[in-house]
Amino acid sequence: MSRIISYGEYMLRLSPPGALRFTQTPALDMLWGGAEANTCAALAQLGADVGFVTAMPDNDIGQAGINELRRVGVDTSAIVRTGDRVGIYYCENGASIRAGQVIYDRKNSAVAEADPSEYSWSSLLCGCGWLHLTGITLAISEKARESCRRAAQEAKRRGVYVSFDINYRSKLWDISEASKVIKGFMPAVDLLFCGYGDLAPIFGVSSDLAGDDPDNIPDGAYLDVSRQMYERFGTTRIVFSMRRTIQADETEYGLRLTDAASGGMYDSRRYHIDAVDRVGAGDAADAGVIFSSMRGDEPQRIVEFGAACGAIKHTVRGDLTAASLADVENVMRGGLRVRR
Repeated sequence: MSRIISYGEYMLRLSPPGALRFTQTPALDMLWGGAEANTCAALAQLGADVGFVTAMPDNDIGQAGINELRRVGVDTSAIVRTGDRVGIYYCENGASIRAGQVIYDRKNSAVAEADPSEYSWSSLLCGCGWLHLTGITLAISEKARESCRRAAQEAKRRGVYVSFDINYRSKLWDISEASKVIKGFMPAVDLLFCGYGDLAPIFGVSSDLAGDDPDNIPDGAYLDVSRQMYERFGTTRIVFSMRRTIQADETEYGLRLTDAASGGMYDSRRYHIDAVDRVGAGDAADAGVIFSSMRGDEPQRIVEFGAACGAIKHTVRGDLTAASLADVENVMRGGLRVRR
């Protein structure tokens, strides 16, 4: 399996213990995360050769975050030590009928301020087979956006496969700016991760077959929008998150993969989950899809593997998952017996 590279912001996460609220907790737990770093951590634990590219301040807080990635097997040698601060986000878990919430404190972080020339993409992508990026990094600053562009351009020049997760965050940028930037980025993208509801506001792509119920969109609508995305942007494969939220800590979760070139559509098993922590589930699913794709698995196997990775992450506290290849395969088999 070829090497995988991802680039993005790595952040300090501060969360109240359990289901306590910000307004009542006397303490905050110190965790680490960020979309691309989460995906890298999941890939490393599956056994992939994966490197993470970012910028972190050269102090003990920056080192603590790097140490956590090293602990799970991510290559951190390309992390640039520069800047004054680590981006922070505060995450309050939801419970039952109360939704969780996120508050960002990430302005002027090291990665947002790092000059794009800090990253030597020709060297970083040499010998790589896959580059993974997300819309979050496009949102945080023009410098980070330019670094993404340079990474994607070099990847395409070298024939490296590029995946992109829209990961739209309304607290980081408005939908009109996101639409303009992401549409301009799409020619570099081979595989897109998104929700069905992302396509209309960002790409102007919708289907008359969809109907009025967002929880019951007909299969034909997914095939229709996938065909449109292929015709407009050349995106061959789309992986859709298929989530139905019952309560903040209860969800039904799965993935759907469409392949515009073949006209195929593949659904994973749907998991009914009592969630410990939903943050990072999509990132773990991205990792599963990337890992299975790079093994050369068939589409049905890819979508099942990705969904199992995402499902497991719901049961793990913090952004970074904790799942080995054996763990994922056990979940796919439906194994619930204690392994002795």
